[in-house]
Formats: sequence, structure tokens, C-alpha cells
Amino acid sequence: MPIKEGYKQTEVGVIPEEWEYENLKSLCSYQNGRSLEHLFNNKEGYRVISIGNYSNDGKYIDNNTYIAFENKNLVSMYLLKKGDLAILLNDKTPYGTIIGRAILVEANNIYVFNQRTMCLTPKNILPMFLYYKINSDEVHNSIYKLSKPGTQIYVNTNDVLGQKISYPKKIKEQKAIATALSDMDSLIDSLSKLIEKKKNIKQGAMQELLTGKKRLDGFSGEWYEVVLGDLASFAKGLGLSKAEIANHGKYKCIHYGELFTDYKEFILNVNSRTFYEGKTVLSEKNDVLMPTSDVTPRGLATASCINEHGVIIGGDILIIKSINTLDGLFLSYVIRYDKKQVLQLVTGTTVYHLYASDMKKFKLLVPPTIEEQTAIATILSDMDLEIETLQAKLDKYKAIKQGMMQELLTGRIRLLEGA
Repeated sequence: MPIKEGYKQTEVGVIPEEWEYENLKSLCSYQNGRSLEHLFNNKEGYRVISIGNYSNDGKYIDNNTYIAFENKNLVSMYLLKKGDLAILLNDKTPYGTIIGRAILVEANNIYVFNQRTMCLTPKNILPMFLYYKINSDEVHNSIYKLSKPGTQIYVNTNDVLGQKISYPKKIKEQKAIATALSDMDSLIDSLSKLIEKKKNIKQGAMQELLTGKKRLDGFSGEWYEVVLGDLASFAKGLGLSKAEIANHGKYKCIHYGELFTDYKEFILNVNSRTFYEGKTVLSEKNDVLMPTSDVTPRGLATASCINEHGVIIGGDILIIKSINTLDGLFLSYVIRYDKKQVLQLVTGTTVYHLYASDMKKFKLLVPPTIEEQTAIATILSDMDLEIETLQAKLDKYKAIKQGMMQELLTGRIRLLEGA
């Protein structure tokens, strides 16, 4: 296929003719970090940039690791300046999600970099553009392919310095690209903070509403403590391996693994289907489902209320059936809120189990009417729906940003008129 007019061929693909293609050594000065662990504290001082401070997209994660300001003379060579990039040279996992990631330093004398990181100081290229370029899939995957095995996979300084990148000659075009991506990052960060705020509000609401500390308008009377076995009967799902799940199956079904990954307190829509027609156990509306085995005990402190009849319930699922005085969704919220009590009922060592005989002992506070339980569950469910809606929007923005990076950082789409 002929190359589009105004573009040229490079090792990484076709780029605009006005763009350069050089290695990082030509574009940056560099310095390697050194071991500073003996100076670490968890109170105050210069913020450390080390392996635990990198997110998968090059954001700084604050893990309260500092070096005291009084040690300035000992770390002055490793203090980062505004516009520096701190590059990670190793990774704790073989998947390499953070190896080669870059953190952009936005102020002088705030951060100090540790061993197995290196500092790049850009020359004749905009630091923010270079930050996005290094963290793009194109460059990150290229660096990861150079990683070497060990206790932790790693790359050498020269692996990073030899990495070739494409970039616009004009700083103005670099700035336009970086600004567009930065604006999207600001939108993502703002939405992430809003979601975190909403989650905290929900957690506070659970503490108030599920304990009777705060009453809803129109309800009165004393809450009382009950044992779950007095308000519910118990059953168990049957069979249904992963192999029996089919995208276009005849019947709706729930596999126990989905209780960990797919469902929260309320199962409004069942995701899976099957053609299985052997002996089955079917759901009833208002049933509460809990997994009965896992390799970690904390995973068993999970409960989901199903909203429909006739769904096939797979094996290793405990089914809690209300005796008309217990709202299933309210119970799901209570169980997830009181994880500590559930963990006290779990048995096992390498594989952990939760049996009906255990959950019968679960104690909970309930209001005097099921109507109040339902009202509380509805409020919390509405909060969850709002959070899920915001999360879907966040996922969409992240996907848009990923697409922007692929298009803008390769020159497939140009932002400046005449570029």
C-alpha cells in the first residue's frame, strides 16, 4: 500500500514528514538512582519515587514514603526538578504493567528518586509530550519486550536510552497534543474523585442506616437483634461448571465465580446462560446468594440478592431464603457491611469454606417492619446505581483517552491547522 502524501515510513510505522524519529539518549540527559532505603520514613520530608509509587498509566501513587529534609545533603544529587521524568526500570510481576513507566515531575525539590529508577531531563522536546509518549502502548510495549528475567523483571539504562520515538518538530504541535491529553486526564481525575466521594458517602450511609443510628422519615419502633437462622431457610446450588456456560444458552444461570467478579449486592440482570438440562436448583426472587468456598477467606464475605425466579444456581453457592420478614437486598447489604462477623464463621486453611450451619449463627439488627428494611435497601441501591453510572462514564473517558493517545501520539490525527 502506498504511503499517504505528507507521511514517511519508520521502524514503528508511518509518521508525518514534519516529525522526527530519534532515540531518547539524543533527546534527554539522564541519571540513575541509588539505594536510599536506609533514609526512608513514613512521616514527612521529600516524597520518594520508587517501585511502589507507579500506577499502570504513569501516575504517582502516594504510599507515605519520605526522606527527611534534614538529609538534603545526602540526597541532593537525586532531587528531581520540574519537567524531569522518573522512569521505572523493574517490575514486581512478569506482566510488566509498570516497567518503563514515566512519572512527570511538576515542581522542584519535592521528589527524590530511588534505585532502579532513572531520571530523564528532556532537551528540545516538551516534557509533557514526552511523558505521554513514553507511557503510550507503543513505547511501553517496546520497552517491556527488552525486559530480562530475574526475581523481578528489569531493563537496563541503555534499553531505555536506546528507545526510539517519533515526535513533531514544532513545540507548538507537541504542546497541542499534550494539552489535549492533559485535559482528558483532568476530566478523568475529576470523575475519579467524584466516584470516591460518592463511595465514602455510601459507606457513611451504611454505617448510619444499617445499624439504626439514623431512621428514615415515617418509621419508628425499636430495632432488635436476631439470628439469621430464625429468619431464613438455607439451600445450596448444584453443579454447573464453567464449561456448561454458553453465550446463547436456553436458560439463565449463575456460576459461583461470578459472585466474586460480576455481581454486587443486587443482581438486577443475570449475565450467563446455559443449555444444561440435568438436575438443577432454581432461584426465587429475594434469594440471597453467597459463595461457599474460596482460596482466601475474605472473598466469602460476599452476598448478592437476586431479583428473579427460575435462574439456575450453580454449585458452591449458598442460597439464603427469607421467611417473609426479611428483605433480601437489605440482608445483602448487612452481610457485606459486617464482613468481620462473616470471617469469624469461615472455616478451613488452604481452601476456606462457609456452610449454612455457619451462616445460621450470623447476628443482625433489623427494624420492626420489612417496609423499613426495603426503604433502606432502596436508598443504598440507588447510591450504588449512581456510582455504577459514574464508573461507566469513567471507563468510557479512559477508552477515549486511550484512542486519543494512539491517534495523536503517532501523528495519524493532527491538531494544528496546516500540520
